[in-house]
Amino acid sequence: MAVFGLALAALIYCYSMAIARLPLAIALVLQYSAAAWLTAADAVRRRGRPPTSVLVALPLTLGGVVLMVGVGGAQLSHLDPLGLVFGLATAASYILYLVCGRSLGGAVPAGTSTLYGSLVAALAWCCVQPPWRIGSSAWEPRALVPLVLIGVLGMAAPFALVLSAVRVLGPTRVSMLGTFEIVATSVVAYLWLGQALTLPQCCGALLVIAGVAVCGRRSPDGEPAEPSAPPRPGTLRA
Repeated sequence: MAVFGLALAALIYCYSMAIARLPLAIALVLQYSAAAWLTAADAVRRRGRPPTSVLVALPLTLGGVVLMVGVGGAQLSHLDPLGLVFGLATAASYILYLVCGRSLGGAVPAGTSTLYGSLVAALAWCCVQPPWRIGSSAWEPRALVPLVLIGVLGMAAPFALVLSAVRVLGPTRVSMLGTFEIVATSVVAYLWLGQALTLPQCCGALLVIAGVAVCGRRSPDGEPAEPSAPPRPGTLRA
């Protein structure tokens, strides 16, 4: 549980540092590259080719992310090396978070894991940013309501849902399904904020949706379904 909570703290910290030093598009691509690393690790662990559905979904989702965030040549020039390190560390901590979340699945419910993991992450953050060093304006009543909403709706609920999904689908598939977040964000920005969607972004959204659809067509991480137990001697088949 301690490693799980520290992975959560590292994920938030590394992502914050990555987007502070890199274009947001680059930081997002690095974060979602976790799916490729998980696929490669799974192939090495199994000593075989990953499932066909994973091999098809991976380029669809990652390619869709690249189109949606609009990675271009201008963004790839003069990248901050430390920002790249934080971006890769974001992917690594995200992988650790998913793997630890799956390992806890058999013993601790998703909501409980999120609660205790958040407490460990909060204690770790207190060492980096003690509460008494935060500006007094952050503790005003009018600021506490948005903070609570962000903590519950923006962190606790999504992370608990991710943990529930990873225990059913496995880390590799959940990391690919997470790319749908960009599609949902773009749709909300279009409907609520009036932001226009370009043709490459629409094509990228379709690729992500197609990848997500393909991703969920097989059993978790390509593992075959558990074979049914053979009938006991002396029993009759239905």
